[in-house]
Amino acid sequence: WNFLDFITKGVLKNCEISSSRYEFTLKCEVCISKNTFSSSFIEKLHFESPFSWEFLPRDNPPSSAQNEFRNIFASKTYSDVTIRCSNDEIPAHKFILKVRSPVFAAMFDQDMLENKIGVVDMADIDGKILKAFLEFLYTDRVDKMDYDIAKNLILTADKYQVPLLVDECASFLKSTASIENVCEIISIADMIHCESLKSYALSFIELNAANILSTAAWTDLIEGNIKLATYILSKLSANIRKSAMNKS
Repeated sequence: WNFLDFITKGVLKNCEISSSRYEFTLKCEVCISKNTFSSSFIEKLHFESPFSWEFLPRDNPPSSAQNEFRNIFASKTYSDVTIRCSNDEIPAHKFILKVRSPVFAAMFDQDMLENKIGVVDMADIDGKILKAFLEFLYTDRVDKMDYDIAKNLILTADKYQVPLLVDECASFLKSTASIENVCEIISIADMIHCESLKSYALSFIELNAANILSTAAWTDLIEGNIKLATYILSKLSANIRKSAMNKS
């Protein structure tokens, strides 16, 4: 069957969004011949809209354990290491960092400088990102998330191998994707090999290509990552060919 120009069958099949709120109606023309009856099963598809993603804050209140660990983080009681960033330093606890991050575990289990002096330098992030990162390590939550935090925090989560936080940030970035920022989002996803976020951003670009390819952000992407830009254009070209074949 033929789809409208703004979406393709491939996009619908590859959609990864889980939601029961979106329904699609398939309109068909049916011809009925008298005195005969036949039926056939062609194909059954289930899909959801890829571009109404909402990042829903956790409605469930923090558990008592989460509150206790939040209090430990806030009070700094028995802290035995200091995490230092570009504009702040925060006391923390080695055992929590080790349990939550394989990178910290390797750092503290070996005879490394950070373990000897009790200081870990994370100079590539600022205090706001460091606080959000440590908050998640202690409580499994980030209560105050915004776009700027999410796009930086996902890089830190990837660097320190905290996949749950990567997923949390990726979900938020999907919820805030726009014509203005999707080029930055797909660049981040490509950098850390986050395929679900990259696929989502690519589908968003496919549906809004006319507007996105004329933005300064797209020009910046070409200049900064020609390989990624070429990949995106190849996907757009393939979709155009498929659309033309569907119409013929």
